[in-house]
Amino acid sequence: EALELQLRCPWCAHVLHNPQVLPCQHAYCKACVENVLAAGRKESLTRCTVPVGVNGARCNQPFFRREIKESRLLEGLVQTCKALTAAAAAGSASQ
Repeated sequence: EALELQLRCPWCAHVLHNPQVLPCQHAYCKACVENVLAAGRKESLTRCTVPVGVNGARCNQPFFRREIKESRLLEGLVQTCKALTAAAAAGSASQ
C-alpha cells in the first residue's frame, strides 16, 4: 500500500499508467500529461504542479513537451506493485 501511494499520478490520483517523467523527476500518467498539454495551452511551456513540502508549495518547474521522457523503470515498479497487490488479495481471500 505504501508503494502504491508513491506510484500515484499527482493529477489523476490513480496508479501511474505509462509513466512519463518531467525534467524535475516528478512522474505522471502519459494521458494526464497529454491532457494538460492539449488543454488549450498555446505555449509549449508548462509547469509541474506536484505539491512539495508541507506549506502547500508546488514544484512549479517549467518543462517543454520535448523534455518529457517515458520511464520503463517506473512502469516495471507499477507492474510489480500490481502483481503484489493481486497476490496479497488472493492470499487473504483464500484464508
